[in-house]
Amino acid sequence: MTSQIFKNSFLVIASLLIAMLLSEMFFRLFLPQTFEVHPPGMYAGDQEVGYVLTPGFKGTIRRAEFEIPFQVNQFGLRGKEFRSPRPNTFRILILGDSQAFGFGVRDNETFSFQLEELLSQHYVNHDIQVLNCGVPGYGTVDQLAFLKSRGLLLKPGLIILQFLSVNDFQENRSAAGEWAEVQDGVLMVKTDVLDPEHSLPLWRRLQDWLKSNIHLARLLSDRLGYLAMRWGILGKMESFWGEDFSEEDAKITENYLLQIAEGSRKLSAYCIFLYTTGQVHVFSDTHTKLRSADFMEVTARKADIPWINSQDFLRNRTDKFDLYYRMDGHWTAAGHQAIAEILFENIIKLNLIPEVNKTTLQE
Repeated sequence: MTSQIFKNSFLVIASLLIAMLLSEMFFRLFLPQTFEVHPPGMYAGDQEVGYVLTPGFKGTIRRAEFEIPFQVNQFGLRGKEFRSPRPNTFRILILGDSQAFGFGVRDNETFSFQLEELLSQHYVNHDIQVLNCGVPGYGTVDQLAFLKSRGLLLKPGLIILQFLSVNDFQENRSAAGEWAEVQDGVLMVKTDVLDPEHSLPLWRRLQDWLKSNIHLARLLSDRLGYLAMRWGILGKMESFWGEDFSEEDAKITENYLLQIAEGSRKLSAYCIFLYTTGQVHVFSDTHTKLRSADFMEVTARKADIPWINSQDFLRNRTDKFDLYYRMDGHWTAAGHQAIAEILFENIIKLNLIPEVNKTTLQE
C-alpha cells in the first residue's frame, strides 16, 4: 500500500514537472516574456549617488504591455534639454523613482512634462521649467543624495518629492552607493554588500529570481497578480498582515524626508511631499487609511511643509482603472495626466509660484 502511494505521488510530481517544462519551452519559443526592461547603457556610475541616468542616452523600455522610447538630456535628466535660466525663470525639480521617471510613457506624457504645460498656460509671464529628476530604483535616501549633489546647480524654486509607499521604506535601508554598481551600462547589485538585516527574505529572493529567469513564472506572476488585486485578495492580505515596513524603517525614512525639506530651504525653494501608492490601494473597494499615509502626514507636519495624498484623489476618479498598467503597475499616460492635474491644483492653491514684477520682465 505504501509502495503504491509512493509510486502515485511520484507520477503526479513527475507529470507536473514535465507539464511545467513543456509550458516553459512553449513560452520561450512562442510567447517569450520580457525580463531586462532597462536597455544597456541607460545607467552610469556616480560617486555621489551610486548611479544616474547616462547623459545623452536614447533607448527603449520594453514590457509585455508597452514599448516606449525615451531620451536623457546632457545633464542626465529624462526628456528634452532644459533652457538656461532667465530673470523670469521658475524651476521645479521632481525627485522620485520609476513612477516619476515615467516607466511606460513617452517623454511628453510624464507628469513633469504635463505639469510644465499646465503651469506655463497659467503663468504666462513666467518661464516655467519642470525638471524630471526621477530615476528608477531610487529611494528617498538616493533622492536626498541627488539633491545635495545637483540642487545648487539646478537652482530650483520648488522641489516636489514623489514618495512611493510600496517600496521606498525598504529601499531606504541601503543607499544606492552601497548596493549598486554599473557594469557595461547595466545596473548590478553588489552581492557582497547587503547584510542579512537589510537583504530580502529567502522566499522573496527565490520569487524575484523565478520572475527574472523563468518565462512561465513571469507570465503567471503578472496575470495572477493583477487578478488577485482586482478581486480584492491583495487588499485583504495587506489588511491582515499590514504594510511591509517597520518602526525602524519609518524612523530612517523620516530622517531623509526632513533632510530634503531642510535642503530645500537652504536652496531657498519651497517643498511638497507627493505621497503615492500602488494600484491595489487605488482600485480597492474598501478604503482604510494606510499607516504610510499617517506617517507622511506626521512627517510633513514636522517638516512644516504641505503634502498631497494622491491616493484619495485617484480613488475618487471615474477613470481610476485606466490610470495604471494592469500588470506592470506603473502609471499610464492617463495616470501621469491625473498626477499633473493634482499637482497643478495644489501649486495654485498654495500660491507657490511668486508673481513676476515688471522690472523682471524688462530685464
